Amino acid sequence: MLKESKTDWTRLTNMNDQDIDTSDIPELDEDFCRRAKLHLPMAQGLEHLYEDELTPRLSSDD
Repeated sequence: MLKESKTDWTRLTNMNDQDIDTSDIPELDEDFCRRAKLHLPMAQGLEHLYEDELTPRLSSDD
């Protein structure tokens, strides 16, 4: 059984970006952006496209 959410979704939906307190979050500087790396999950159902990379294969010469 799921717990009932205590979040005031109506209030959040009606908030503007300016209403969000971000004072405890540091700004992202150029150094952060320079070092950042994007990691995307593999889409479900596309694993077969990368089968050669994921599955070791034995050559007929072995």
